Amino acid sequence: MTGAGAIVQPLERAQVVWRRAVTLSTTDRDRDGEPFGIVLDLLRTAHHGPSTMLHALALGREQQRVAPGDTRVQDAVHLLSRTIEWLGKRTEDDEVGTVGSASGRLARRR
Repeated sequence: MTGAGAIVQPLERAQVVWRRAVTLSTTDRDRDGEPFGIVLDLLRTAHHGPSTMLHALALGREQQRVAPGDTRVQDAVHLLSRTIEWLGKRTEDDEVGTVGSASGRLARRR
């Protein structure tokens, strides 16, 4: 229900990151060139929070399950996955993990 009395909830940070990934994945800016600009943009949008980026990726994967034919969603999920891989996610043991596993979860390096 929307109207004059409707209360609009602010977006969670991960939702903002997800929306930014969709926007960036549909532009040609830095797509085939230097990826650093896109990585930096998403990292700043996430307020430098790797967990926020992982949450945004989970939101994207859920949206991908709902609309598997949506190429915008597929491109944004791919962009976020590549960004997280490029950055390297630190685990609670302060080890660097990767997003390369089949399940999409972080795998610890040994």
